Amino acid sequence: MSRAFRIGILHSLVGTMADSEKPLVDAARLAIEEINGCGGLLGRTLEAVVADGRSEPATFGCEARRLLATEGITTIFGCWTSTARKAVRREVEAAGGLLWYPVQYEGLEESANVFYTGGTLNQQVEPALDWALAELGNRFFLVGSDYVYPRTANRLAKALLVSHGGTVWGEALVPLGSVDFSDVIQRLQEAGPLIVFSTINGDSNVAFYRQLAAARLSPSRYPVLAMSVAETELLSIGDSAHGHLACWGYFQSLKTESNRKFIAAYRARFGSHRSTSDPIATAHTQVRLWAEAVRKAGSFEPGEVADAAVGCHLASPLGELCVRPNHHVTRSAMIGRVGADGQLCVVWASANPFEPLPWLGIERAGLINEPVIKAALAAWPEVEADARLERHRSAEALQASEQRFRAIFEAAPVGIAECDATGRYLRVNERFCEVTGFSEAELLATTVRAVTHPDDLAAELEYVRRLVAGETERCSMEKRYVRKDGSVRRVQLTFSVVRRPEGGAHTFIAIVEDLAARKLLEDEGAANRQRLDDEAGPPVLAPASLHRS
Repeated sequence: MSRAFRIGILHSLVGTMADSEKPLVDAARLAIEEINGCGGLLGRTLEAVVADGRSEPATFGCEARRLLATEGITTIFGCWTSTARKAVRREVEAAGGLLWYPVQYEGLEESANVFYTGGTLNQQVEPALDWALAELGNRFFLVGSDYVYPRTANRLAKALLVSHGGTVWGEALVPLGSVDFSDVIQRLQEAGPLIVFSTINGDSNVAFYRQLAAARLSPSRYPVLAMSVAETELLSIGDSAHGHLACWGYFQSLKTESNRKFIAAYRARFGSHRSTSDPIATAHTQVRLWAEAVRKAGSFEPGEVADAAVGCHLASPLGELCVRPNHHVTRSAMIGRVGADGQLCVVWASANPFEPLPWLGIERAGLINEPVIKAALAAWPEVEADARLERHRSAEALQASEQRFRAIFEAAPVGIAECDATGRYLRVNERFCEVTGFSEAELLATTVRAVTHPDDLAAELEYVRRLVAGETERCSMEKRYVRKDGSVRRVQLTFSVVRRPEGGAHTFIAIVEDLAARKLLEDEGAANRQRLDDEAGPPVLAPASLHRS
């Protein structure tokens, strides 16, 4: 047999996603070993090169680039979160490689270089909500991790629930890796019994279920219907998950011959205590699907394999899968309830597999402008994710600079005030208080209008209008303040607007220079210059000889 063909396995081995992803590495390795045990592929053995994404999308992208460029690998199996997948997708598209992705996701994506073997929203979220509305009730609370898949899944969930007579009583998105759900728990308690639709990912689930149990929010009154909790996560969660629900296309408890053989092989290789799950079974199955495509193509070349993969059928623990032209696969759905043994017992299963509709059914609408709509939809999750990332970075930068700004604000030799769009003062410095004659507490209880001379108000409001409309970035005018004692103080006012990320006016910053104080300084300066001139006497002329050339 000729030299080995190397393939990449890229998952998180450390970080918040490690507990979920490490078993997928084992599942892919098992499939590779099984293929090698049957004589390899096209006369070659397969060799796995494992890389660690470290639960960080940027690291996933860097490791994918290394596997493709440095290791010379053309096919990668891996990723869990959509942000990680998007980072790797960019690399495989640039290199002309392939990514096989095994986890349910939000759809709105299609790539010639990616095969999506997990469920789409219509293969998991839609059937789960249809069942819940029929069997559990119509009051829902949505909770998820704050990244692309949960945000998109929750938007679809809200639309489906409203159109089917359901009610969304609240929504909470928490950062990936969060362990504090006290605010979510409080909101659930205040709302009363309802169905909790969960798209929380990773080890945050352990904290979430345990805090639910500690607050005595039982599954009989607050059943959690999870999209991202499977048997492996249930091992860590323990008794707190008993009685709650999950929707997948596979459960370890399935009594099929294909599943029995898979579980036996997996435990024989990695330990009798090990649990399987939908993502684990999918990670194993997608390697075998790729091998079928390689055999059909008679080649390892990514483009030829991609062409051959379409139409491939494979019997698996997940049932029979078929690769469709959109690089997704047919999949069944089922609802399971967590039993005392930590296993998911099937309470409902679809009669037939669902076709993959990553574009939420638009691909079946026969629209003339379908490519344009797809392009717009494909851009939306990434644009939103990038926008949220930029807002997050902006918030971090703002927080880091707040102390410096406050120091400048308080120590400035000119008056500085911040007010909101209604003119209410939000913050003033000591010098501004001196100019107006009011204390800080008095100013924060009043508005710009109340301390402005009536004859200057119209001009100032016109400048404000121009700022809000974006006609100018800053304005400057002479203005009179009516001081606390009734006297009038003339100032030079310069002000600008601080805008919200979405573009609306947020707050105004005013810089106030006391013209009386400035004139006093100017007069003192002029007097000092005159005194110096008087002391120096008349100017001395240089001798004429110094002017000769």
